[in-house]
Amino acid sequence: MKYRTVICVMLAVVGVALACSVITDRDEQAVPATAQPVATMVPPELRDVEIQTEPIEYSWEEAGDSATEASTHTEEPRPLSLSERILRSDVIARARLTSVAPSSWWYYYGQRKAYAPAVAFTFDMKEALYGSPGETVVVGLLLSKPWENNVPAAPYKTEAKALEVSRVWNETRRVTDWDERDTIIFLSLASNVSESWKDGVPSTVQYVFVSERSIGGNARMSEDEYTIHSTKNQVWLPAVSVGEAGSQTFYLDDPKIVNLPATKSLVDLKADITTETAKVDSSIPGHKECLLAKEQDERDGRPTYPPAFWSQVDVSIPSGSPTNTPLMGERSRAKDGYPTHFLEGPDSDWFTTKQSDTDTNALNGFSHSYYTTRPLPARVYEFHTNIQKHRMKPCNYIPPYRVKWLVKVESPEGTLHELFFDPVTVGPATAADSTNGVLKPTSFTDANGASVSIEGISYESSSVKVKVSPYTGLTGHRLYFIELDGTVSLSLQVDEATVDAANGTLRWAVEEQPWHDGDKLMVRIREAR
Repeated sequence: MKYRTVICVMLAVVGVALACSVITDRDEQAVPATAQPVATMVPPELRDVEIQTEPIEYSWEEAGDSATEASTHTEEPRPLSLSERILRSDVIARARLTSVAPSSWWYYYGQRKAYAPAVAFTFDMKEALYGSPGETVVVGLLLSKPWENNVPAAPYKTEAKALEVSRVWNETRRVTDWDERDTIIFLSLASNVSESWKDGVPSTVQYVFVSERSIGGNARMSEDEYTIHSTKNQVWLPAVSVGEAGSQTFYLDDPKIVNLPATKSLVDLKADITTETAKVDSSIPGHKECLLAKEQDERDGRPTYPPAFWSQVDVSIPSGSPTNTPLMGERSRAKDGYPTHFLEGPDSDWFTTKQSDTDTNALNGFSHSYYTTRPLPARVYEFHTNIQKHRMKPCNYIPPYRVKWLVKVESPEGTLHELFFDPVTVGPATAADSTNGVLKPTSFTDANGASVSIEGISYESSSVKVKVSPYTGLTGHRLYFIELDGTVSLSLQVDEATVDAANGTLRWAVEEQPWHDGDKLMVRIREAR
């Protein structure tokens, strides 16, 4: 079977800024009207509580030694893997270069037309491994602009100048080592180039070489990205030998740089292509883009932080702060859909995450932060957060890196002890003890260094009863019962209590029941003042 020839063209760097702005506008218009803000893990009774706006002390630190030492994260992104190149391609073919010609693309630079040098490659298509190219196709490579004294040169005003630059590049800089060999090429449709280039692409151009961003209407490329010599994106895999061998093998690494370059047979390449393309579920919108985002995330090296902690955030807040106290100022997000947040770890029940937006369009910005779910007694709390970005939802990919939060809750001066108090109904009383409801932590050290334990708190016979061992452990202090909104609903002076030494209880006459079954309170025991 014969195929038409393919010609490839790449984009010049000069168009990047214009491309970004146009794409941003288009993406904002494409948001579905049904999009809604996400508020995960927020109990209904907490959503209307007023948020505290006082500044909170916090710091962002790298994870501990075990995570840092094992990290392989680098600033420069890694080259595209073979699987990612396959997924990004609209066409993969075994081909032979037949000609190279100067070309140019135009775009609007401000209010006038400017030209960028390009090169048109013509390939004789030997065999289509994926997609349906013709026998003869034009594929364009748009060149990066030259630099003069570390300052980018002005755009070319004439097509003739752009063509001259293209001719010189082809004669002096283009890698010609593999011109006479069969090669595997990875191509993306030229229709995926940046919006600002749409009108200026020659009508003969059908494909560009695959790049990291050649999917979704945003191809930006440079001359580094078309040959086995590329450090970023090897989309030109030449055959090991020049001849037409019955079973060809192709280079995966640059044989001039790598002492023992990896190679792969045509049979194995075909198997890889079948495996990778089968991963895409075309019935799910955005599934392919989600898989590509996953590949890019893994290529960046972030998931290499065992035990899956990426960073650590240290936060300090006052004890007894009201429900929905933010752990840090709201962080503004934009240019992406609403993500899903996951909270895990030993103390995740005491925290939540919320997003807020003034409209239903995530692309024009929204805010997000983490909050407390109730007033917290003093100690250090730990929870972990993970984020599934909007683009990761179609293929249900959750990155395996997390943020470890350490929240230091500090009590006011003179505090002896603080604890959770969640009453339940026990017979005629509303109470909490070790087996009924929540009363923790019950044990602490008194002002003299002796061990004290609160064994129960209840309301019965028009009085509040606290069972404590020893019964003298709270002498000289006052008990404050703090509600979800941070207010003190009841205050009891210990030295004014009726003492039952035999039963180890303290009683105060309180006519109206101060709490009910299912309430969530915090108790502070502080020096009487």
